Amino acid sequence: MTTTGLTGNPQFMYQNGFNTAAAYWCPGRPFLTGSALGSGEEQRIQFPTITKSVTVRAMGEQAIRVHFDTATGTDVISQGRFITLGSSSQTGPESYEFDVRTRDIYVSAIVATSYELCAICVQVDKNLMQPLSGTGINAN
Repeated sequence: MTTTGLTGNPQFMYQNGFNTAAAYWCPGRPFLTGSALGSGEEQRIQFPTITKSVTVRAMGEQAIRVHFDTATGTDVISQGRFITLGSSSQTGPESYEFDVRTRDIYVSAIVATSYELCAICVQVDKNLMQPLSGTGINAN
């Protein structure tokens, strides 16, 4: 007997999801961006899918802050919920690789500067993940 199309109960059909390990084993798609930031400016970078890792590099002479929630109207900065990356003519650009699943990230500057970002995105719909929040992100 020959059948065409999918048969059986759809709840038992395999599909990529937020907690599906196989989605993270395969190499992901690169996502590259960068920008200049004005004094006091914050940029939100939204990824097309969930990330496997994100690397951010400070490119200007001034430091940047990287965080997982907006600094606007929150206590993210006053609570120290960010990492600072700097750059100097002696040591070159400082970078940090976040081995994290996220759908967005924020970069902000105290003084005008610039940054570059490289993320590895996996084939998991970003709408399956809630925004990051809680202890260490935007709360004590």
